[in-house]
Amino acid sequence: MPAETLDARWAAVVGRLTHAGKTLLSMVLDHVGEDAYLRMAAAERMHHACVGGLRWHSIEVAEGALALASVFEGDGPPACLDNLVLGGLLHDIGKLREMQVDTVGIRRSVEGRSRYHTTLGSEIIAVACALAPDRLEAAGVSPTLIAHLQHVCESHHLQKDWGSPTAPQSREAMFIHLADQASAKWRQMTDDAATASADDGGWCGAADGRRSPVWIPSRALNLPPVGTSVRPVGTELEHRAETASRGAADEVPSATERGADAAARSVSVVVLRDHVPFHQQED
Repeated sequence: MPAETLDARWAAVVGRLTHAGKTLLSMVLDHVGEDAYLRMAAAERMHHACVGGLRWHSIEVAEGALALASVFEGDGPPACLDNLVLGGLLHDIGKLREMQVDTVGIRRSVEGRSRYHTTLGSEIIAVACALAPDRLEAAGVSPTLIAHLQHVCESHHLQKDWGSPTAPQSREAMFIHLADQASAKWRQMTDDAATASADDGGWCGAADGRRSPVWIPSRALNLPPVGTSVRPVGTELEHRAETASRGAADEVPSATERGADAAARSVSVVVLRDHVPFHQQED
């Protein structure tokens, strides 16, 4: 993704924030170091695993959460834009302590081997706010806005088995969780498809040892629609008809043969693959 494109998308989502939201964003980035944020990867290998990947992924999450809110706008109280944008841009801020990017590559930090970015992110926000309470008050940053941002950090992985100590408890937090999943899985599957050749059905093998293959329907050959019944070549009845035409004695097919032939005649053109649901790992 070109840096100029990311800069424009960043400016667009940050422009949706109120003065209070922009102040809180600035305070958190000042605390962790904006250069470090811009350089950090989103994951070691699963998705957006590159220098600058964290910002790329975070922009997508903020944009996705805003899009979800626009779809459901009018159904109940309006969503808080500050909660959506801040949550999207900073939900993974804990990765600046969980991971490191250096000459060795992208890897977990010493702290990140035993702690997860969901709780580390909440701590970063608490410390950043404690360093300049007067600035928060002057900008009108409410304790609720801060608490919700911490909640998003802790809940965006949905459940404890995936690293979240709590589940999303607000609509905005749930939108951020869903947008996080969409961004991570889209990038993961797109990267897998880009590094593997597709078979005639458009299936690509999973990369990096992941168990689920990726299906790219646009790469499939022009196969008959799913469910189309075709008559296979060389069925048992055709063989018997050819034998009879040559003067061979008629054979009475057994019940087993009749059943097998009937099944063969109704076969559907469907490409089957074993599927293992994606499990959230490093998102």
